[in-house]
Amino acid sequence: MTKSMYSNELEQHQDPENVQNDDLLKAFVGVKKQSYYFRKWQPDNRRPINWAAVFATFFWLGYRKMYKVIAYILLIFIALDVVILFTGIDGGYINNYIGLGVAVALGIGGNGMYKNHAQKEIEKLQTEYSGDQLLEKVKQRGGTSWGGFWIAVLLFIGYILISIALEILAYLFTGL
Repeated sequence: MTKSMYSNELEQHQDPENVQNDDLLKAFVGVKKQSYYFRKWQPDNRRPINWAAVFATFFWLGYRKMYKVIAYILLIFIALDVVILFTGIDGGYINNYIGLGVAVALGIGGNGMYKNHAQKEIEKLQTEYSGDQLLEKVKQRGGTSWGGFWIAVLLFIGYILISIALEILAYLFTGL
């Protein structure tokens, strides 16, 4: 039996709910990157690294509309900045290594994180919509967004401003 005949036979025996979920997941990802993500999400994929997530980090998250993850990461950075300021240690290296760690973690786990994000968003929408309306809402909620990219840029600038303000406050109160 050829591979294509085998895959067609598998598709005929697949659970209709799984087929619908795959269709919704494809709609969420968007036409342009469906093959990329579905290939990366295969259990036998040995190279799941997402290079865009490695090099663009926050901006990739924004482009893929994962705003909560950006907020959590930036809150962790702010908390670390506060700890560094109160302890008086040189935080330059710490922030660089943590930034590198975040980039590597997103590169390695970003595809899976994106799939989980997509599935959760689809599940939320399935409670409110069905049929063609569900498909349209999934397409709207998913895909990419240059607006999301710019939101990530603004959040990052906000983090920098907060970090500067914390340093100024620390200097004013401690004179260090």
